[in-house]
Amino acid sequence: MIEILVNTTGDIILNSRGAQSQSNNGRTFTTREVVDLIHELKVKQQQLESQNEKLRATQQALRLSHEKFMELYDFAPIGYISVKESGLITQANLTAALLLGVDREALFGTYLSDFIDNDDKSVFQQFSKLIRNTSGIEKCELKFVRRDGANFFALLESGPMRQQEFSGPECRMLFSDISDRKRMEEALLKEKERVQVTLESIGDAVITTDENAIIDYLNPIAETLTEWSREAAIGKRLDQVFKIFDEQTQAPLTVPLDKCLKEKKVISFTQNCVLKAPSNQEYGVQYTAAPIRKYDDSILGIVLVFSNISEIRNLTRQIAYQASHDALTGLVNRREFEKRLSRALISAKESKSTHALCYLDLDHFKIVNDTAGHGAGDDLLRKLTGLLSSKIRSRDTLARFGGDEFSLLLDNCPLEKANQIAKSLVASVSNFEFEWQGQQFEIGVSIGVVAVNSEVSTPADLMSRADVACYTAKNKGRNRVHVYEGEGGGTDNHHNEIRRVAELSSTLKENRFRLYGQRILALNPEVESCEASYELLLRAVTDDGEIELPGNIIAAAERYNMMASVDRWVIGTALHAYAKTFSGSIPTMIGINLSGNSLTDDGLLKYIRDELSATGVPPDRICFEITEMAAISNLSHAKRFILNLKEIGCRFALDDFGSGLSSFTYLKNLPVDFLKIDGSFVQDMANDKIDRAMVAAINQVGHIMGIKTIAECVESQEIIEQLKELKVDYLQGIAIDEPKPLDEILIHGHKKIVI
Repeated sequence: MIEILVNTTGDIILNSRGAQSQSNNGRTFTTREVVDLIHELKVKQQQLESQNEKLRATQQALRLSHEKFMELYDFAPIGYISVKESGLITQANLTAALLLGVDREALFGTYLSDFIDNDDKSVFQQFSKLIRNTSGIEKCELKFVRRDGANFFALLESGPMRQQEFSGPECRMLFSDISDRKRMEEALLKEKERVQVTLESIGDAVITTDENAIIDYLNPIAETLTEWSREAAIGKRLDQVFKIFDEQTQAPLTVPLDKCLKEKKVISFTQNCVLKAPSNQEYGVQYTAAPIRKYDDSILGIVLVFSNISEIRNLTRQIAYQASHDALTGLVNRREFEKRLSRALISAKESKSTHALCYLDLDHFKIVNDTAGHGAGDDLLRKLTGLLSSKIRSRDTLARFGGDEFSLLLDNCPLEKANQIAKSLVASVSNFEFEWQGQQFEIGVSIGVVAVNSEVSTPADLMSRADVACYTAKNKGRNRVHVYEGEGGGTDNHHNEIRRVAELSSTLKENRFRLYGQRILALNPEVESCEASYELLLRAVTDDGEIELPGNIIAAAERYNMMASVDRWVIGTALHAYAKTFSGSIPTMIGINLSGNSLTDDGLLKYIRDELSATGVPPDRICFEITEMAAISNLSHAKRFILNLKEIGCRFALDDFGSGLSSFTYLKNLPVDFLKIDGSFVQDMANDKIDRAMVAAINQVGHIMGIKTIAECVESQEIIEQLKELKVDYLQGIAIDEPKPLDEILIHGHKKIVI
């Protein structure tokens, strides 16, 4: 028998004495029980070993998990710090240490507050609240200073302070660098402030709305114009604050926001838009509405920008009025009148209606100006305007064309009735007594009348016919009416010539003459290098803007004694243009043509002297050209005229010499400096021996008398060679130089000509 003893500690003791025995501390088991017990113990031992194996595996897993956790803990993108209530750092991951710029081992035992930028005391109040957090999550953004002195912003997030078993209460917090975000926020804040300041200071009004047209912002200009404060306007619909109307019809207008939002494009409106404020104050405005887009192109709202253009509109109206009205009388001017005349002509052609055009020219007005001064003349014109306006209908148009000339368009008025109205105007003006500072003046008016019907093609034709009729009235004795009867009418036999005079008058008044210059070449190179010479030629600008020779107009002007005005225009224009056009390094002489009538005009002598003095042009730079026929016809006057101006240094040329029957006889009585050989001899001298002989004779006589010669109409190289042989002093013609506008001479300057 085997005895198994179990002591008080649970150990089994085997006794092999083979007999049953029992002690005070154990009991006796049978063999069977011992075998079973041993088996059970083995099973338990195996189970224990299995559990130990699992425990070892769990411990290994825990170690790996802890290592992974510590790796994540240390290298997480967010710092982790545990601090005492005092702020003492007890734990920190590697990220936190890197953020603070300190080795992790050196970090323990330091205070987190040591790294905080302590310029502001309120910062520590936030920090204290953060680490003493007892409930919930607390967040705080603070500025930190690394050990190397660099600054950065961090976000601290703390949970409730926890009681540690051995170390007491601690606060655990997440610690992340938000410097980039702060810089972006600061940049955005600056940009917002810049935009805000810009919106507050710009001269345009700005309103922004959401996508439902609910206002969320007004700048000060918008507040002023709409008379809504920002606080009162925010939350209101745009049409409650921005109330606009059509300036002409007063119909309400709305900003087409739906179109702006749907089409995602800018909408602008600039015409006839008026903003009405609550006080009934009105402003002319123009506006632009544009969608505000998000990054994905969806619509956030609308920005409305509008400007107060009341002053601009008033100024535009004023300019438009001034552009279409005469400043002195308030009547419409020529430009506006011609527009209305064009409309009347169109209606006459389309509806077969008849209107009438009257051209009025005051008689004796110059006497008032010359005697009492321009102030009296202006007062007379204003009073006559009132008188004439009172005699016509409101739908008729009275215009002032400048000076003492008026035009009248009678709407839907037959020619017979127009004649009656014109006669009544003549009577009214004749009976008008004008007094100025005790002086009495009698004024008359000459009126030309023409029908406006489908037979006339253009407004220019109408004006020309009315002008012709007015000149006819003047030629018949003034202060009367003449109705245009057509060029075949008995009293209009000279209308063609009168028409040309009217064209001349219009050309002068409208400043449609132009000066050209043609080079005169000296054959002697030394002379050419010392002085350049040009003859000034007159051109006229037609109504179509074309440049034409004024020959027919000039012929009529000479017959009707109007060349004095043309000569004055040429002289004044030439002298005032001299310094600008002929201011090159070589002194330049310019030839100015004078008409025969001017030689008897004593007033022209004074005019020339005054203009030379005013412009500062040296008199010896001016050479006046007079034709041989004009000089012979007015020999005594021509001689006196020439001598008078030669006293101050002016030079003279006898033009078209050789065309007269007694050219050489009169030449010795005229103290001229140049002879211009008539072009009719020069043009064909290469083929006609007689012409060549005439050129040679004139040249020889001129040289004997000490007069320089100029050959005109030089048109070929062959003629040039023959003139060289004859030793003519100067050449002029298209073979030398084409006539050019003065501005082209200014641009291209004096160029050397090789022949």
